[in-house]
Amino acid sequence: MAVEVTKITKVSIDLFGFDMGTGLPTPSDYRDLPYIFKRGFYKMDRENLQERLKKTTRLVLGNVSDTISAFLKTSIAPLGFAAFDLDFYSSTVHAMKILSSGHNQLLPRVYCYFDDTMGSREELYNEYTGELLAIREFNQQHEDRKIVLIHGLIHNRIIKSSWCDAMYALHVFDHPLYNNYVPDRQDDAPWG
Repeated sequence: MAVEVTKITKVSIDLFGFDMGTGLPTPSDYRDLPYIFKRGFYKMDRENLQERLKKTTRLVLGNVSDTISAFLKTSIAPLGFAAFDLDFYSSTVHAMKILSSGHNQLLPRVYCYFDDTMGSREELYNEYTGELLAIREFNQQHEDRKIVLIHGLIHNRIIKSSWCDAMYALHVFDHPLYNNYVPDRQDDAPWG
């Protein structure tokens, strides 16, 4: 998909995937939802995955609690989208450190996908466990940055899909570009 978007927009996109490669670690406590996830789930077929990756995609292997700090010290283009599919609260908290990066590493608004914020009746996702707890704590810890659900996204889609309910946006209110006007329509008219 990134290759196609680059062709249309002429904006190059670098993709980074973070994974342990060995499957999920042992849950830390109830916040990691051990009633849904257990050690070893989602083990990676590294060889098969490496063969399918495009040249603009890099895999960062290891526990995100160890790899994210080193990654943030590298020179990357500003982050515009992040998909959080770490399953555990503890891993999500570590991965969300990228959202605390400096202004030069983030766009003023970053689209975020949190896959474990909605699910089946057995999963019972809530604001006191998992990704929803990580989001709530991030918002409490940052006065000038908030992660919020993109309300009504499904109504702006031609094909309605449940993933819209897992789309959030990080707003970096003190970003130097946050207040720059972004035209939405070709005629540059305001909503109405």
